[in-house]
Amino acid sequence: MFGHGILEHNIDVKGRIIMPAPSGIKPKDRIFIESCFNNSAFLMFDMEYYNKQVEIIRKTIGNTKNAKNLTTIREMLEFYNMNIIHTGNIDDQKRFLIPRPILKEHNFENKIIYFLLGDHMLCFPNKEKLEEYKEYLKESYVKVFRKSLNQN
Repeated sequence: MFGHGILEHNIDVKGRIIMPAPSGIKPKDRIFIESCFNNSAFLMFDMEYYNKQVEIIRKTIGNTKNAKNLTTIREMLEFYNMNIIHTGNIDDQKRFLIPRPILKEHNFENKIIYFLLGDHMLCFPNKEKLEEYKEYLKESYVKVFRKSLNQN
């Protein structure tokens, strides 16, 4: 579990981040990173969340014509736009190494903003990107709400 809240941490010179205490992540836990929001952030989640997503995909595949020929988990994840770009284990000091090319591609410098969302977390390079995300969510909810009003 990743808890809830917004936290800011440093990224060390090797590209390691310290997992926030509320995340519940323990040494040796397997972590996955998925690129999102046009490479302006990434999603981090553990094996439990990954397995839940795979199970949802497996259930959905039976209802999707195009997905019937998918044979591997990787093919399934790619079909459902789960773009996993890195995976690794938490070290004994609760640190996670993110390769420099991934940090650079997502415009991370020396800070990381964690947005803890229960069973996963979003990571942003700065507060401005987090605010853009919040605005995007607000606009999305307004659109859905207006659409639901028009359908009634």
